[in-house]
Amino acid sequence: MYLYLYRCMKSDIISGNLRAGEKLPSKRRLAENLSVSVITVENAYACLLAEGYLYSVEKSGYYVSAIETVPLLKKRFSDYTLPQNTPMAVDMRGGQTDTGSFPVSQWCRLTRKIMTERSEDFFRPCGMSGTRELRAAIADYLRRNKSIDVSPDCIVIGAGTEYLCYTVTRLLGRDKLYGMENPGYRKVSTVYESSGAACVYLPLDGKGLSMAAVRESTADVLHISPNHHFPTGRVTTAARRYELLAWAAEQEGRYIVEDDYDSEFRFDGHPLGSLFSDDKNGRVIYMNTFSKTISPSLRIGYLVLPPELMELYVKKSADFSCTVSTSEQLTLAEFISGGYYETYIGRMKKAYGIRRERFFQMIAESGLSEKLKIQEESAGLHFILALTTPLSDLQIKEKASENGIGLAFLSDCLVGNGDAFAHSLLVNYSNTEEAAFGAVLDFLYDIL
Repeated sequence: MYLYLYRCMKSDIISGNLRAGEKLPSKRRLAENLSVSVITVENAYACLLAEGYLYSVEKSGYYVSAIETVPLLKKRFSDYTLPQNTPMAVDMRGGQTDTGSFPVSQWCRLTRKIMTERSEDFFRPCGMSGTRELRAAIADYLRRNKSIDVSPDCIVIGAGTEYLCYTVTRLLGRDKLYGMENPGYRKVSTVYESSGAACVYLPLDGKGLSMAAVRESTADVLHISPNHHFPTGRVTTAARRYELLAWAAEQEGRYIVEDDYDSEFRFDGHPLGSLFSDDKNGRVIYMNTFSKTISPSLRIGYLVLPPELMELYVKKSADFSCTVSTSEQLTLAEFISGGYYETYIGRMKKAYGIRRERFFQMIAESGLSEKLKIQEESAGLHFILALTTPLSDLQIKEKASENGIGLAFLSDCLVGNGDAFAHSLLVNYSNTEEAAFGAVLDFLYDIL
């Protein structure tokens, strides 16, 4: 009760309803007026005195201090709510994964094991690069699956793509010009620009990122996804990879960030080799996360840095802590080193392959063979449907939204004129059920 009285009087003082120098009633008089105890008023006055809203004069009483008045908020903090997106019955815009097959019981068992057998490690502070256990597990995995032979001390753990891109700008400098694939994953350029760096958007050709555009741009750093480009799905050819490596080696300060975001999922053979493993000059930074293989909500990713950049990272990050909790790192380390991670990837690769082929079959049976054309590279967790229609991408998305369907197009990933990539629907199938995709095909049939 005394806190409520304190807040009311404080509000009146700040708003000017109680003016500076105004004498307040005695504690006994105010208590009688409000039908409360004297101790309630005494405690409220004590709070206001302690914070300087009141001052007392001996044998005279309590007076209002001179406080600069401020305008009242139009909306109270307690009433604020974040804007909510309209939920869609079918939403194909995101890149969620199918977590229904994730071995939850196995993950929980590993977590309990660490908590009971290594409780001190479970709760220990984590250094700037992440736990040694997870970095060692990742290094072993990269050696087996990506032909990347690095020390665990060249690996930096971070909370997702956003933090990793921020770390890149902190290392290489915000004064660098960052070359981005166009079309491309817009979140990456948003992070670079939010970090204070400038970006230039570079087109692709049939071999990968256009070298002519790279050389004309004066870019210092390239952020590319050579093994499976988002959103076109293109794979950078071997010849273009060596052209890119030669470009980086030509001038001091040039680097390539290799974003290997979903290269585990190839359906026509083994995963492709990395650009990092072909680099002999320490100019490639390898980036990957567990967002596509496990779940985006895990928020664990990593960078593999050349030794010179790792030394710079150590100097610049001495006062930093890892942004991923130690407990999750230790559990993931056990999940990888115990072989469960690769087993899970193999199982999900098979499941995604079956779903992908089923969707292709549904498209063939939809009666839209003349209106739809599948574009894909037998890899990744999305493919493209080229639509034959006079409607614009925006018109289709608006009509879809009216029907409770969220769609995304290749043109959404483009900076500049999108005519060349118009009518290219992105189908993120990793978390889309057959019934949901059937609803999308029914919608497309109606409008096409």
